[in-house]
Amino acid sequence: MITDMFNDGYQVAFVGDDQLAYAVAGFRTITFLYSGKTLYIDDLVTHKDHKRKGYAGMLLSWMKKYAFENHYDHFSLDSGFHRKDAHRLYLNHGLELEAFHFGIKMKTLQERNKI
Repeated sequence: MITDMFNDGYQVAFVGDDQLAYAVAGFRTITFLYSGKTLYIDDLVTHKDHKRKGYAGMLLSWMKKYAFENHYDHFSLDSGFHRKDAHRLYLNHGLELEAFHFGIKMKTLQERNKI
């Protein structure tokens, strides 16, 4: 799967040392009619031993600067409802709650006879 993602333009940035990535961000460029050229963050994770040390915030700051310097129109990510600490981080970094995201696995739709 990761090979397909990289072939589709997925990029990775991380904060860490020679032995370990403390935090990792995976992102890509998507163009939407409603938002134009968008830097979309697929993944933003911090190693359990390095949480609350500012590493995810460092990556968010770097990606915002990258998006600005590369003339993106929009900066975007989705986050699960239960991730309250992450939401606080995103809001503190100037992001706004813009929409609800709806989705379902195709297998589930099939099992529910909704296809």
